[in-house]
Amino acid sequence: MDNFDIKCACKLRNGDLEAFRTLFDNYYQSLCVYACNQGVDEKTAEDVVQEVFLNIWEKRSKVKIEESVKAYLFNSVRNRLYNLFKRDKIKAGILIKLKYDSQFDYSENEYEQDEFRSILFKCIDELPPRCGEVFSLSRFEKEKQSVIAAKLGVSVNTVKAQLGKALSLVRACLDSKYVKI
Repeated sequence: MDNFDIKCACKLRNGDLEAFRTLFDNYYQSLCVYACNQGVDEKTAEDVVQEVFLNIWEKRSKVKIEESVKAYLFNSVRNRLYNLFKRDKIKAGILIKLKYDSQFDYSENEYEQDEFRSILFKCIDELPPRCGEVFSLSRFEKEKQSVIAAKLGVSVNTVKAQLGKALSLVRACLDSKYVKI
């Protein structure tokens, strides 16, 4: 790491808001451009980059920057985009499967089912990133909790807690947004 990276990483770890602001000012725009070049729209790019910075600030005492700050930031954005694309691909597959499975004669319920699915996926999108990732791996990819824990580098208890939190948040979201007539 160069001198700037070392100083900035140390200050950031100690909660120096000015170091964080400098980091943000120096890299925000180029990270947004990078994200847009990876195939997302401008709003999504900004959301992803903001999530990266928010995550860095929230976990500043635990963040280990072993390469350059720039490389760390670009890798973080790349990883978030990968998870976003993966989640979108899973959702698209589920929607196709649900559409295929629902080709029975559900003419009266078809609209209601589509509306429910739409609301369900909006609720899933509103989950915090880690909860959403655990939920997707568990419910969409049918991964066991031990496999999820290994993939994410966390304990099985953490996976259980995140899954419980995700299920609770999805239920609450559905209760507030889905009104069956």
